[in-house]
Amino acid sequence: MISFLLQLFDHIAECLATFMHEHMVDVSPLPLGFTFSFPCSQEGLTKARLATWTKGFKCSGVEGEDVVRLLQVRLILTINVLINDWANDVI
Repeated sequence: MISFLLQLFDHIAECLATFMHEHMVDVSPLPLGFTFSFPCSQEGLTKARLATWTKGFKCSGVEGEDVVRLLQVRLILTINVLINDWANDVI
């Protein structure tokens, strides 16, 4: 179960690192806004717990967890805000 969770957030972090390196913006700390398009209970600007996966996604070990924390521990960046746009996706 945990391996899928680690693979998902490791993959996101690797993609961000590659993008930053290719665009030469990996030399100084940058703030990051994180858009997460799944139903969450947002508890603050940088804290949101995934309620459930939708849109055919399923990764065990993430539901009920703080998705910002899961990504933040894998980054050299600081996540300053999480934007939960899930409501816009279901309209």
